[in-house]
Amino acid sequence: MTIRLGAQTHFSQGWNTSLLDAAANLGVDGIRDSVPWGAIEKAAGKYDFSVPQAAWLDQALQKGLAVTLTFANANALYDRGYTVYSDAGREAFANFVVATLQRYPNVSAVEIGNEYNSNSFVTGPVATSSAANRDDYYAKLVAAVDSALNRAGLDVELVGGATHSIPVDYFADLKALGTLGLLDAVSIHPYTTPPEQFADQIEVLRGVIGKDMAIKVTEFGANFASLDDAPAYLAKMLSVMGDAGIESASWYALARQSYFPNMELWNTQGASATPAGEAFRVFDSLLADADVIRRSRPMISLTCTLSAIMRRCFGGRRVPSAWRRACPPMISTAIGSPTSTAGFLQILRSS
Repeated sequence: MTIRLGAQTHFSQGWNTSLLDAAANLGVDGIRDSVPWGAIEKAAGKYDFSVPQAAWLDQALQKGLAVTLTFANANALYDRGYTVYSDAGREAFANFVVATLQRYPNVSAVEIGNEYNSNSFVTGPVATSSAANRDDYYAKLVAAVDSALNRAGLDVELVGGATHSIPVDYFADLKALGTLGLLDAVSIHPYTTPPEQFADQIEVLRGVIGKDMAIKVTEFGANFASLDDAPAYLAKMLSVMGDAGIESASWYALARQSYFPNMELWNTQGASATPAGEAFRVFDSLLADADVIRRSRPMISLTCTLSAIMRRCFGGRRVPSAWRRACPPMISTAIGSPTSTAGFLQILRSS
């Protein structure tokens, strides 16, 4: 099995559901999104999933998309609207997870929290707590969800961590607290990790979480100077993630985000794939047929042009990505910046 490619979406924040067709156009078969707790539960224990922010989920599931739901929201009914920190708040949070899965039983996975180790998506006492207490709050939250799922007899993939970067000490603390034993997979957002360092950092992480724990990259991307810079980064990251045994990875994001320009896969104004989207489409097709990815060593110098890489690694054969398949295994090579994105995409289209 090779790495499964997906994309981050924000339908719960008001994206037009026509973007589900854009996802299909690109070959996206898995998305990561959420449903708004505060909008759905406005009276304690009463859930209304007919709110507009949740309408996308039925459509996504009907289209056969594998949906990972991230649960990271607060609710004004509990813990003063802050990130839940009390037993009562955690119980309400867990009950909402259960109610959501009972309403949408075909959801593929639930992910608890979003970059909980940073201060971007937590508030109140959790945000002001010491580093030593932050993981305690998270461990209790995961335990509450796990208990609620078991009581309800729900069998769903439980993903935890959703960390910004690859914080090994944080995961070591979660292991000591017993959290990792409750999870089916851990998730990371390696925004601070260059592709060239990814394998080494994952090796260190594996030393803590163990070689058998599944790892998902539920967000990845970079702050690109232009759209043309994205394809080479995507190719490099897929190469090193696949080689490191990452189970799945979601590109951030399907459509343009105002705070993170030049990362999108789809141009909503032109109704067309961006350079990253075109690369994504081809790579996804290749990965679907591959058994395994292996990165060639030593890693090729970043000063190499794409054409030189093709000659050096593939005997000059024109191939539709930065790697080729052997039967088996699939051999991949990380690439440096192409001479031009247009040239890179020309090679992608030549398959």
